[in-house]
Order: sequence, then C-alpha cells, then structure tokens
Amino acid sequence: MLMKHGNAAGALENYRQALATLEGGTDKNESTETLAEVYEGIADAQIMLSKKSGSLSEVEMYQKSLSVWTDLQQRGMLTPNYANRPNEVKQKIERGSRLRYGARVVTTLRRLRGSSPG
Repeated sequence: MLMKHGNAAGALENYRQALATLEGGTDKNESTETLAEVYEGIADAQIMLSKKSGSLSEVEMYQKSLSVWTDLQQRGMLTPNYANRPNEVKQKIERGSRLRYGARVVTTLRRLRGSSPG
C-alpha cells in the first residue's frame, strides 16, 4: 500500500520488518509465499528509491524471491493466484540485468539457458 502511494522508504522499512519476522519464524511452509513477496517487495522499493534498477542488492532480492517461488512450483505447492509469479520475477531480474550488463549479455544468457525472448 505504501508503494502505491509513493512511500518507498516506508514500504522498504515495513518489508524489512516483515523479513526479520518471517526469517525468525519456525514454520517456514506457511510463510513461503509471503517470504517470496517480501523479497520481491524489498527489491521493488529499492529500485523506486534509487531510480536505478540492476544493483546487486535488488537482483539478490529478486533471486531469493524467485528461488522461493520456484521451490513452491516444483513441490506443487504454488497456489493458482501465484501461478505466473515465477515468470514475473524472472522478467524483473532480466530487466535489472539488462540495465546493469546490457541487452546483449541477457540475450546470450537466454540462449544458453534455452529460453525464448520475452
């Protein structure tokens, strides 16, 4: 909600507090979708604050988010309303990488992975 109103700093603080709570929790299975959303939210807020995508910390947060989404997907635990979330996060990673490393590197990485351009 804070992000929608342009308060990236407030959103980032809330996401960081949520991350501390979730990472300290004992029941990881119940909070995995939330954890993935929090990692993604931190990256989104960092981008909004810096106005520059592709920094290491943002890409790291997106990677962590993608890792959780992919794990849920592979275990068949990804709920229908999040079915496309892994692809959405992949696109954010590619956008950040394109800005950081250039489009040519991203195209080469796609080709090596065997994925089609998106």
